[in-house]
Amino acid sequence: MGGLKAAALSALDGTVAGVVGFGDRTVAIFKGACDGAVAIWGSLPGAIGDFAYQAANGLIGGVEAMLNGVVTRINSFIETLNAALALLPEWATGEGGVRIGTLDAVDLSRIDNPFEGPRRRPAPRRPMRSRRRFLGPTSLRPISGSAPWRMKRAPVPMPIARLRAC
Repeated sequence: MGGLKAAALSALDGTVAGVVGFGDRTVAIFKGACDGAVAIWGSLPGAIGDFAYQAANGLIGGVEAMLNGVVTRINSFIETLNAALALLPEWATGEGGVRIGTLDAVDLSRIDNPFEGPRRRPAPRRPMRSRRRFLGPTSLRPISGSAPWRMKRAPVPMPIARLRAC
């Protein structure tokens, strides 16, 4: 009768430890998934703001390039006019000649981006302490100095330890 009672209690101990371990791991997985979702959605406004400012600055850069293209064409036309004016006699242009000045290149300033960088920054890592808090004392832990896949059971919770004493 004592052997049967010990076998039943041992089976109950294994079952309870397995169910508790499964529950602990399930809670830890869902907590980790929730933390990951919060980190992703938390960095989304900064990433969208950064993208909008980059798009606006890209548009300004495109307009600047087009304006500088126009300035280059106008300056080449002015140089052609200056070459034609140089051919005129001195009595038509006066002393020293006539020369038309060229235009300077356009330089449009960019908009300062207050959101610069958030999309490049990785999400902060959660410390192991939070995982251990959810796994609790009944979880499986690695045997020290061994491969991580070799596990041993943690100390038995108090109510099950009392049952073993019977």
